[in-house]
Amino acid sequence: MPNKKKKIIVNIEEKENVDGVNIKKSSRSQSLEKHQDNVSNHINEFYNNQKFSSMDRPHNKGLGWGGVLVIAIIFGLIAGFTSTVFILQHRKIEFPFGIKIDIGEFSSNQGQKVIEEKNITITSEEYLINLSTELQNKIVRIFPAKIVSGQVSLSFLEQIYAPWQTLGLGVILSPDGWLMTTVELNKGKDYIALDKNNKIFAIEQIVSDPFSKVNFLKIAGQDLPVVDLAKTKEALPGTTVVIFDKFRNLYLTEISNPIATTVYKTEDLVRSTDRFSDCLRLNKEISISSFPNGLLFNAKGSLLGLVSIDRIIPAWHLPNCLNHILQNGEIKRLYLGIDYVKIEEAPGLLNKYFKDLSYGLIVYGPPLSGSPADKAGIKNADVIIKADGLILGPDQDLTYLIQEKFPGDQINLTVLRQGEEMEFNIILEEKLEKSEENET
Repeated sequence: MPNKKKKIIVNIEEKENVDGVNIKKSSRSQSLEKHQDNVSNHINEFYNNQKFSSMDRPHNKGLGWGGVLVIAIIFGLIAGFTSTVFILQHRKIEFPFGIKIDIGEFSSNQGQKVIEEKNITITSEEYLINLSTELQNKIVRIFPAKIVSGQVSLSFLEQIYAPWQTLGLGVILSPDGWLMTTVELNKGKDYIALDKNNKIFAIEQIVSDPFSKVNFLKIAGQDLPVVDLAKTKEALPGTTVVIFDKFRNLYLTEISNPIATTVYKTEDLVRSTDRFSDCLRLNKEISISSFPNGLLFNAKGSLLGLVSIDRIIPAWHLPNCLNHILQNGEIKRLYLGIDYVKIEEAPGLLNKYFKDLSYGLIVYGPPLSGSPADKAGIKNADVIIKADGLILGPDQDLTYLIQEKFPGDQINLTVLRQGEEMEFNIILEEKLEKSEENET
């Protein structure tokens, strides 16, 4: 009978004497206790190193309902502000599927014209009130003086400068008191200027412009508010015009033609370098006879023109006049001495030297005898195409370029003579009475 092998499990035991009692521990229990001791040692080491003063409960890092509510309010305010700005900047909003909403339909200002200035949107009525107030600080009314040499010879009521006695309006050009007006004044009489606050200024000096017949007046002033003179490019067909009549009543209209000329026959197409031929023309529904000696401004408050008896004198005719007065005490207008026809106003010309040109001035007749043009050698039928390098087309006028200069200044003219290009350097002279007599 084969020998059977016996499986023998040896359990190694270790004895420990505790208080005289032998305790047997298995190797498995020894291993467990050893692991527990290691964990306990690690925990003690961690807390000893951290130096906690007290044991706190860990904080909850979640937002909670209060945090969620605060964030929702902040995002709501941002969304509301953004949508408000968008609506203010866009009168119409388009959505998908062809849906459109016109915000203007819900506006309380529906039907009112809105003018935007300096990023502040206001109604046209409010803007005009502000503009009128600003401009009236720069406007004076002209009256005949009632008290001469300090002698009072009038009754109490007769001393009052009544509104219906005003001759017309003037505008302030310089802080020290130079004014401009279309009122016809007699240099042998005394006049006064009355400002917005009814302060009376004696008119000390009168200087007349021989070209425009505008009068420049001097009052004793200091730090006075002044007007800006509009430039040609600021006056376009359809430009809004604010008119003050001589009683300072305000009217609104538009420019019809900023460079209108009175042309009833072909001879009227002939212009002169020695006078202004154009004027401002307003909407046909407005008659300038209703605003004698009044003033025209654009919506920015710049002076567009002055109303004379029969026409509106553009402000850009006059910017150099004050410089002449300040330098010479008088206005010295220059002259060249030629008449001309603008090519853009003369379609249908058959001459081979003219028909293919799109710009320039055709000299009409010989220059005035003894004039700067005559001395320089300009001839009949010459075509002046440039002045000081500037093309003489619809945007450049030779008369304006001349009047921006002073006596003794030079102007360079580029001329076509029978197709050949030539250059002329001409010394400009003051237009004297003798020249005016020869011209007529």
